This record gives sequence, structure tokens and C-alpha cells, in this order.
Amino acid sequence: MLGADAILEFCAVVGLIAYGVTFRAAHPAQYLHRCLAALFISLGILLLARGIFSLTQEKLFAHLAMVAALFLPLMTLLCAEAIRREHAPLLAKLIAAVAPFVLALWHVAEWRGASPDSLIPRSLIVVEAFVLGGLLGSALWVRQSPAGRLSVENHRFAQFFVVAILLAIPFAATDFQNFLELPVRMGAIGALIGVHFAVWVPNAGVKFRLVLFQLLAIFVFALVLIGLGIPWFGDRNWIFLIRAWAAISGILLTAGIALKLTADFIRRRSNRFIERFLACDTGSVDGFLGTAAMLAPFTDLRILEAESLADYDHLALVSKLSGGKVVSLRVLKRQSEADISAAIQEQIIDILEHAGATHLCLVSSSPIRLALFTAGPLADEGEIQSQIGLFARTIDLIARRNQYADIA
Repeated sequence: MLGADAILEFCAVVGLIAYGVTFRAAHPAQYLHRCLAALFISLGILLLARGIFSLTQEKLFAHLAMVAALFLPLMTLLCAEAIRREHAPLLAKLIAAVAPFVLALWHVAEWRGASPDSLIPRSLIVVEAFVLGGLLGSALWVRQSPAGRLSVENHRFAQFFVVAILLAIPFAATDFQNFLELPVRMGAIGALIGVHFAVWVPNAGVKFRLVLFQLLAIFVFALVLIGLGIPWFGDRNWIFLIRAWAAISGILLTAGIALKLTADFIRRRSNRFIERFLACDTGSVDGFLGTAAMLAPFTDLRILEAESLADYDHLALVSKLSGGKVVSLRVLKRQSEADISAAIQEQIIDILEHAGATHLCLVSSSPIRLALFTAGPLADEGEIQSQIGLFARTIDLIARRNQYADIA
């Protein structure tokens, strides 16, 4: 059942690296997020080597994964320092930093000198004890953090960090089969549990119960799928079923992490749009059009001058579009004649279809000028209308302000 192990490990690689890259880009100046991203990218490299080993049975990748695992205690200790905002005991930092190199050299020496029939090298047992002890030690040190000295965000991180490691350790222990001679390996699930907690930590309104319930629901749903599939599995033993459950749980956890990261990316992109929009030149309509045209939804902005609209009813168009209104071709085609007169409806549809655009708004009424936009087929209609609506209302306010200034 090597396929199930490889599926689980590659799913964990996708989730870990996606988190590391996404949150490293979203929080470039925050040391805590950098430490978490480094931890998860390291775990991703470890599991990638393990996944390749599961497929090829090439011993070199197993040893690479073991060497990568040696640096997990150091990574978790750095995360613990960032959460507590204080240095760990010097002895603990020295052990976490130096021991990986010493143990790696010891393991290489034993591996090169071992015969094919030799027993498991003692270095592997020490490595497994070192990694599990390092993870548990970091969790306990964070658990002892004085609550009054931590910020609200770091206090949430401390709680999630401790619970995530304690939940992940039982799964990670199944990978260290020199201690526990188990026929299954589910350490990748432990890594995905850590990512699952990490992606929900920034949401201040999310509580432990919700995150734990999500994990429980995923594991139960995977168990239900296995139960439904038993008649098709044939005469399979319990080891096959556990591995299949682990693989399905890994797929579901990865899908949930991907959806959450995608939602966060969309939210951050919207926030960046607002920040950049506020930096646009609002001294004049033409100045605003020049700077706003560099923003994401407006890069294909086109202005139709009065000469291009000679065949249309200018007064009807101004009446329909004044006040910063936005017209969408998709929405317009669903409206009835009771909502908008048939004549102006046909004119607006003709303008949009002739220009290959999806939205338009009024730039000026005398002479008439229209702004046309083209949204992709997968664009969110509500988000696009909100952004173009902000664009249209800003133009309307600039025109009114300049008009009052001229009168004064």
C-alpha cells in the first residue's frame, strides 16, 4: 500500500509549502510568521523526501528525510521564542542547534559501516527520541508562558501552538517505527493538523472548539467514506483500511487548507486594492483616470468619448448612469423592461457588446464620456461591481467638487 503513504505525504507537502509561501508573502515583516513559514517549509521538504522514498524505495531519500527531521526541534524552538518574545535557555538552544549535525554525522558513519543484515543503527533510535523530545519540550515551554506578558495575538498563537503539537505528536510517533513497530505511518497527518491550526490562528473570532470540531468532522467523514467503500475493497485487512483512512483524511485536510488560504488571499487582495485606490490622484477627473488605470480591475479601462456615442441618446444615458451608477452586462440582460426602459437597455447592451466590455459607468455628462471595463468569466460579480462602483462614485465626487470650486 505504498500508494496511500505517498498520497498522504504529497498532500502534506502541498499544504505545508502553500502555507509557507502564502503567509511568508502576507506577513513579510513579522518574525513569528517567518518562523512558522520556515517550520512548515522544512516539514514539506522532509515529507517530500519521504514521499519519494515511498514511491522508489531508494534508501538515500529515507536518510535525507531523517536528516531534515533533525532540524524540527530547532525550528519549533525558534517558533516558541517568537511566541513568548524571549530567548530560550542557552543550553536548549545549543542542543537544538548542534545536535542535528552530530547525530547526522553519527548516522552517516553507522550507515556506511553497516552490513545488509545488521540491526537498526542505534543512531536512529537516538534521532527519534531527540525529535519527539524537542517537539514536546517546545510545547511545554510555550505552555508555561506567563499570560500577562503576551499580546492577545501571541496568546492565541501560544494556545494553538501547544494544542497543535500535542495533537500531532501521536501521529508523528507512528513514523518512528524503531520505537513503535506499527505497520502504518501517519506523521503527515500530524503536519497537516499543524497547518490547519496555523491558517485559523489569524482569525480572532475563531475559537478552539470550532477548529477541533473541523478536525473531528474531517476524520469522521473520512471514516464514513471508508465504511461505505468496504464492500468494494474486497477481502482487505485492517492495515489497508487504516492507510486508506489516513490518505483520505490527508486529502480532505489539504483541500480545506487550500480553500482557507484562497479565501485569505482574496481578502488580502481586496484590502490591497483599497490601499492603492486611496493613493490615486483625486485632483482632477483626468488625473484620477490616469492613476486608477494602473489598479488590477481597471487595467483594461477604456474611455468612450462623445464622438463614439453619436448614435446613442445622450440624455437617456446620463439619466441612467448619473450619481456613480454601474451597469453590468450580465445583470442588465436579466432585468425586465419594468426595471429599465427597453430603449435605453438596448442602447447600453449595444455599447457593451460592440466594445467587448462587461461593465460601464459615467465619467462626465457634458460632453458625455463613458468608462468601459472587461471582467473575466471567473470574476466575482459582486466584488467587481463594488470596485467599479467605488471608481464611479469617486469620479462623480471629483466632478461635483471641481464644479463647486469653479462657482466659488
